[in-house]
Amino acid sequence: MSTLSEVAERAGVSLATASRVLNGAAGRTVRPDLAERVQTAADELKYVPHAGAQAMARGVSNIVCLLVNDIADPYSAAVAAGIGRVATENRLLMAVTSTGSSAANRTAALQVLAAQQVRGVIIAGDAHGGNPDRAELSTCLETLRANDTTVVSIGAGEVGVASVQLPDQIGTKHLAEKLLGAGHRSFVILAGPVDRASAVQRTKAFTETVEAGGGRIVTTMTGGFDRASAEKSVHDLLGVGRLPDVIFATNDLQALGALRALRTANLNVPHDVGLAAFGDSGALSDAVPGITSVSVDASLAGELATRLVLGDENVAPEPVVPHEVRMRESTRN
Repeated sequence: MSTLSEVAERAGVSLATASRVLNGAAGRTVRPDLAERVQTAADELKYVPHAGAQAMARGVSNIVCLLVNDIADPYSAAVAAGIGRVATENRLLMAVTSTGSSAANRTAALQVLAAQQVRGVIIAGDAHGGNPDRAELSTCLETLRANDTTVVSIGAGEVGVASVQLPDQIGTKHLAEKLLGAGHRSFVILAGPVDRASAVQRTKAFTETVEAGGGRIVTTMTGGFDRASAEKSVHDLLGVGRLPDVIFATNDLQALGALRALRTANLNVPHDVGLAAFGDSGALSDAVPGITSVSVDASLAGELATRLVLGDENVAPEPVVPHEVRMRESTRN
């Protein structure tokens, strides 16, 4: 394996110059012609920079870490795919860790990452927890930023960090308008956790739009953001009386859990009850019947978040991920 000294010798530059080009150095630049000579020599010699040396020179490593609530969630996988594309383009390494939605667990993971001097942290999914846990999380985020680690939140996440905005409110509003326009008038909401900002925003927007449009919310059922919780909620709903026109699930996993519960009860979607959701992972379009949903490009959200980490000037400070309401068989009258 070649050494940095061999690269410097072939390029005809000093060891310090070669190090600045290949390892980086905060506040120091190298003339473009010299940088090109060093990079050419490194490529010819198949030189591999030392990650520790790069981190020391730059103050941060070449690692971008994604924190998700549930690594098995299709949304998390799509975000990771977008991050991975941009990371590969820029010779960065992506790491992924699953912390659940606990603020305390998230803080513990961030403390480890701070010690690793990672280049950036991307947080996908909001956290819940009491005031002490939230305060400790905020302090940890401040520490990361003070040590030149860029923190980006996707969605209704952490206050005080860069963010990629999801269409939680406007997308849900457009879905409700489409459902009303299709003739649906009564709805049940599977709202998810009461202390998750994204769930609260989607529930609020759907409720306000339905009521303003002459529809009725039969009931709002809180619980988890997972299949099992939604399945239980639908079983409970079936035990108390008449079904609504449409059940709205505030995320994909809840929609899949609701569909399973309805099938178990020998109910047909959409003839007995309609079903709609937010997120539109591949699982919803592949389901039978296909489930109506607010389609959000989670992969694009991951790309935008990574470009914010890299300081890409072509990305707006708080970009908004576009959405599309996709009406499918699950809500046909």
